[in-house]
Amino acid sequence: MKTIDEQFTPKALRDVWTWKDSVYRDTTGKDFSEVKHYFADGMNEAAQILGASIVSNSDGSYSFKRG
Repeated sequence: MKTIDEQFTPKALRDVWTWKDSVYRDTTGKDFSEVKHYFADGMNEAAQILGASIVSNSDGSYSFKRG
């Protein structure tokens, strides 16, 4: 397996890896309902930061709507 030289890894990619590890730690050992609330809280926080509302789409996904 190849090792990754972090010196040449973009900061944005390292940030994604950090976020991924954080989500894993935050959700490990939680039941489905708790994980669902974890992501719903994150979605609501993002909407608040963006000044948008959350819209439910016909395919079951969600979108942010400004204004």
